[in-house]
Amino acid sequence: MEEEWIVVGRIDLDMGEGDLQPRMEFVLTELEPGTEYNISVSAVRDGPGGEGPRSPLVTVTTPTLVTSQTPSPEWHRLDDAVYLVDTITRLDYDEAQSVCKGYGANLARVDSDEIQVFLTSVISPALEETRYFWIGCDDREEEGQFRWLDGTPVI
Repeated sequence: MEEEWIVVGRIDLDMGEGDLQPRMEFVLTELEPGTEYNISVSAVRDGPGGEGPRSPLVTVTTPTLVTSQTPSPEWHRLDDAVYLVDTITRLDYDEAQSVCKGYGANLARVDSDEIQVFLTSVISPALEETRYFWIGCDDREEEGQFRWLDGTPVI
């Protein structure tokens, strides 16, 4: 079997605090799904000395791609904000907020006419399938007194 070497480029060693050994990370791209690859890493020095020792051979099989028939949630941009409209997953309020936290975000704060009009236009096509959407306010502290997630009152 003929070896095919891929040039990854220059990799700088990163010695972080507490690291006992330098470590290198790189990503292989454009691999074919469902294919087996034998991978070994070798460092090539600039100038005299040439190729360094090779790492042990590792066999990796890439997963076979599965095309989902289920649509994915849609992202929509307004100015500097991005809104996720998920009509697929049925969640309660806390679960929805947890999903947002996973993206490093919160449920939407609809505190301007511009945001209200924008989100209404975005969710209108989905209203045939989904009738309710969560936003980032609740009245848990006092029934009927809604507050945004940061505690400010909804006006």
